[in-house]
Amino acid sequence: MKIHLLRAFTSGLLLLVFISCGNSGQKNRDSGISRIVSLNEESGTPLILERQDQDCTSKDALNFIGEQTVEVYLGGAKENYVSKNIDHSILRGLPSLNSPAIWKTTWGAYYREKNGIGGHSFTITRPEKNLIFCKTKQTYSLQSIESAGLSATIGIDQAHQLHLSASSNKLSKVHLSILPYYQEIVTERSEKQSDVLISSSRIYTDNAFYHHGQKGIYYLPQSVEAIADRNPMPFWKMPFVGAHEYGHHILKSYAHPHHSVIDKLLMEQKGCFKSPINSSKKAISLTNFNLETNNYITSVALKAFHEGFADLVAHYAFGSTGGPKMDAIGCMNKTRNANSRYFNDSKEKYLSEHELDIYFGVTESGRTRGCETNYSDSHHIGAIIAYGVNQLFSTQTSDYKEKAKLLFKWAAELRPLVSSNPNYTKENASTYFTYLAINKALKVMGISAVDSINNPKECKVLKNVFPFMTSASSNYSLCQ
Repeated sequence: MKIHLLRAFTSGLLLLVFISCGNSGQKNRDSGISRIVSLNEESGTPLILERQDQDCTSKDALNFIGEQTVEVYLGGAKENYVSKNIDHSILRGLPSLNSPAIWKTTWGAYYREKNGIGGHSFTITRPEKNLIFCKTKQTYSLQSIESAGLSATIGIDQAHQLHLSASSNKLSKVHLSILPYYQEIVTERSEKQSDVLISSSRIYTDNAFYHHGQKGIYYLPQSVEAIADRNPMPFWKMPFVGAHEYGHHILKSYAHPHHSVIDKLLMEQKGCFKSPINSSKKAISLTNFNLETNNYITSVALKAFHEGFADLVAHYAFGSTGGPKMDAIGCMNKTRNANSRYFNDSKEKYLSEHELDIYFGVTESGRTRGCETNYSDSHHIGAIIAYGVNQLFSTQTSDYKEKAKLLFKWAAELRPLVSSNPNYTKENASTYFTYLAINKALKVMGISAVDSINNPKECKVLKNVFPFMTSASSNYSLCQ
């Protein structure tokens, strides 16, 4: 099979283009802009998958595709693939691959997203195609579109089954997309020169994300660089990834199903398994707490809770095994393990006011490298939340299905918290949402925060993992 490469800027240099002449320059001066600096940031080189069954057309597509064999990676040795048989006998109609959780699966779309000055736009520059099958009981090769689509469904379906077993709530289905190309262009004013616009472009690879507006799970292409530098493992081959992304869908459905402002703020981040490219957050205004500021604080807090919640869904979806390992992705096997007390760099997972101030931009943090813990990253704050909430649930049960029941009840309790927009102040801006949200977890466990001192097991968890809630000098001083 031929593997095509989609070339990107990979030289490690930034290409600078200055536009400040002619009619365009006059227009820029009229609007207070003297020049535009265009940056093509270093990006991966996407591998483009091919259809294995290239003769398959919609007129030959099957309503019933039967049992398909794919291989997924369960961790450990680099070649530890396990064959999984997927029965998609519930396929209903053409031309989409379907599952209990997915309403359509597509591939081949080129997406371009623009953010910053001028607003937000989301454009499909090459149309998507529905993933269809014309053969039953076919084994597809690792680098085929068919294998990617089928493999991605395993974790999604597993998380869906967990939700069915633990909750009676109905969820809408998601759109699953295998993307060969995703470009984001961000335009913003220079921090040093207000009359200069900075336009940066990046092609995303080696990741997956949930799109809150589209209710879609998107797998970005694998890159040549990832194969050369790390384990040659596409994200769709790791069931933890699909289960995690479906966890985002569950929490959105419970906590903010129709909150377009929060959805937009949450969509600014692409990718759940690397530090985000545009991870800088504006510092919280400590003097002007209007609706816009409150929505912003809520969305920043909710990003971390989304990551922690989604990790717990993936963890619980695979029962006592703890789920497929994340060792194929650098820096993940401890950091994103809800049972692990430590990050990959051996730092302990806990949240004091210091870590939350870094996350919300109240306090600046030093630069981090490699596998170092990064408290400005929602994934790392989310990993602490996942560990802490799992420890709280463990004080009442060790059964993963029972924990899942508590998890989904907790998700329902977060909805009024998100919609009511907590009354933030200068003193509690970086801690209040997290405090209220952890209290909601205690509530579904039948514990009142006021009476928490009477629950020594839970107090031990709060003191070890959420000390900002228990220290005598904090705003909350629980368990004293």
